[in-house]
Amino acid sequence: MWLIVLFALVALTEGVGLLLVAQGSDAMGQIIRSVGRIIANAWVIYGLIVWREVPWVRRFGVILLGTAATQLLALVFWAMGWTDMVIATVGAYAMAMIFYAGLWVIRILLSPGVAVFGVARTLVDEAIRMKIALVFIVGVAILIAVFPFIIDQDDFLKYRITSFLTWSLMATSALLSLMTLFLSIGTITKEQAQRQIFLTLTKPVNRAEYLIGKWLGISLLNLLLLSVAGAGIYAFTMLLAGQPARDGADRMAVESQVLASRQWVEPTPPNPDELKQMYDYMLESARDADPQRYGKPGDPLGEVSAADRADIQQKVMLQWFSIPNQYSRTYRFNGLEDAKNYPQPLQLRFKPKLAGSSINGFVYLHLRINDRTYIKEGITTAAPENLLKLAENNFHVIDIPTRLIDEEGGLSIQIRNPTPGGIRQPVLNFNPKDGIEILYRVGGFENNLVRTLVVVWMRLIFLAMLGLAAGAYLSFPVAALVCMLVYFTAAGNAYLAESLQFYAAFPKDSVPFFEKILWFISTTLKFISEGEFYDLFKLYIKLIASGFMLVTPSFGELNPTPLVSDGRLVPIDMLVRAVVWSGGVWTGFVGLIGWLIFRSRELARVTV
Repeated sequence: MWLIVLFALVALTEGVGLLLVAQGSDAMGQIIRSVGRIIANAWVIYGLIVWREVPWVRRFGVILLGTAATQLLALVFWAMGWTDMVIATVGAYAMAMIFYAGLWVIRILLSPGVAVFGVARTLVDEAIRMKIALVFIVGVAILIAVFPFIIDQDDFLKYRITSFLTWSLMATSALLSLMTLFLSIGTITKEQAQRQIFLTLTKPVNRAEYLIGKWLGISLLNLLLLSVAGAGIYAFTMLLAGQPARDGADRMAVESQVLASRQWVEPTPPNPDELKQMYDYMLESARDADPQRYGKPGDPLGEVSAADRADIQQKVMLQWFSIPNQYSRTYRFNGLEDAKNYPQPLQLRFKPKLAGSSINGFVYLHLRINDRTYIKEGITTAAPENLLKLAENNFHVIDIPTRLIDEEGGLSIQIRNPTPGGIRQPVLNFNPKDGIEILYRVGGFENNLVRTLVVVWMRLIFLAMLGLAAGAYLSFPVAALVCMLVYFTAAGNAYLAESLQFYAAFPKDSVPFFEKILWFISTTLKFISEGEFYDLFKLYIKLIASGFMLVTPSFGELNPTPLVSDGRLVPIDMLVRAVVWSGGVWTGFVGLIGWLIFRSRELARVTV
């Protein structure tokens, strides 16, 4: 009845006012419309006070008050000339409204009378009431809305968009991960400490349904938050993309290198045995210099430790990506057949760096593509050498027509380190990881962003189950400490694995397991007898860390943020591995352990 009166009042006053204006009575029409608006606002306030206990009226009041507060704040910023803050405020409010509407949808989805759904819906309502969850939710909305305007506005537009995507996705992932852990641990430990769990488990809800319901509620809440964050990131990315670029090249870079999904191909030697020959030569040289460490010439490869093999392989790659003066090296890029199906040209991306002093900060090189000299107007020096003059230690992108792809679906890029003007140039180097590669566009930015959010959601699904499993047995502080340890180990798994290779000596891979145990015992006694307690400490730290890393997932290998911020395709195999391993295997394994512990735990004792 309240809404009917409101709509009738608005329709009547606005209709009469417009009719009077149409008949020429402008003043009277404006008076009636103004009086009608005052009465309508008063009626709205009256209804919100009288019927505030009605759920839908309360929700309507929250939306109305939030809209009014946002408009007032935006007007203040506008009056102060802070247009960026106006956009940020409106953007944060829009994200909040999407989140509010999403909560309503989740409650409807969880409305059927199923035990698991009931627990999940209670968890969602509890999460909104918890201050810690609300802090993280508001933090995500504010950071995404503010990030675009704290980036250096004088920088290239390409770098501004890349920085925004990197920091917004990293902040969203980190904040939601922490919220998920604290929420999942807090909800189960709090209910046990306050004995609220007895009310739930005395109903026809078993412990498996209880855990699954909690996990489902957190997972749906994270899905909603990621959807809201993704919408905000996309909207502000498009807002940044619409701003003026530094020049035409900057605009082209935004369209073709950032707001795109690009497949990339790494170089390989034209001769498959080239790297193996280089590795064998370096290994034999190392064995001649240090046979105790690398073994004698002719010994099996397993006699060399994994760390030493990795060290030799790294040296081989560094040498292969180094070109001495007056020498050339050919890099083969295979698997480019699909690139012919797309209209955009290939992109040769490389970053030249000299091992000594450059010539006025520039690098000169001679480039041949499939035995044809490459010449591009604007970056070449005078003929006849046709040398490319490039800024040292900077990434450069050269477009290559797809018609140059040969019948085998590849390109051969030959790079020569010349002597420009008779000046001997130092060794020319490329980073083995991303110093030189071929990229080609296979899709748009939107699909890439969605894949990224799905990978992040799989991580949050695992963390939700981890927090519930820890909270089912441990107190809140201890469970939080354990979960944070697992989280940071999983996030830095790849970096830790690489660092541990050189942290302390370990037995070689070919050594049998029993002999490894004897080696650890003998090495321990040796360090103790010689007083080398620091080396003993390092040995067992590596042993414990290596064992702990075996039972934790590796988030570093499933990190799509650097890819989407650089306009690279988030590969489907990363998406599948995230769903199977993070969302399936690891979540199921931790959930099973949590259920077994929770099932056997005595939550209350009967006293007589």
